[in-house]
Amino acid sequence: MYAYEDEDKYAIERLTGVNLQSDHINPFYDAVIAEIDDIDICSYGTSAIRLSDKSSLVTKFGVEFNISEGYWTYKGNESIINELKVYEDGLTESDLVQKGVSLVRYAYDLFNASKMVR
Repeated sequence: MYAYEDEDKYAIERLTGVNLQSDHINPFYDAVIAEIDDIDICSYGTSAIRLSDKSSLVTKFGVEFNISEGYWTYKGNESIINELKVYEDGLTESDLVQKGVSLVRYAYDLFNASKMVR
């Protein structure tokens, strides 16, 4: 079921119906994955889900992104999450997909930078 609340708040949830054996993914997550086009960062296979659960944009480096009430949310490595919050405040993109691409790429850069420090 896909629902559109208003121009800024999309509520895209999950499949409903009798036969729920197909993979499904929030189309915004799918668009971000396609735009990034790097399986070392994220892929359809790690983010698509079966049954009636909600999909998430799951990265290969342990940060999970979701859209809630028209805004990106994220969870995972606390230091990356804290930096993402600061970074997101400075973003001027209004397009949800482009904002997601920026956030995922920035989180990946933070992850790589933290590996080099070790």
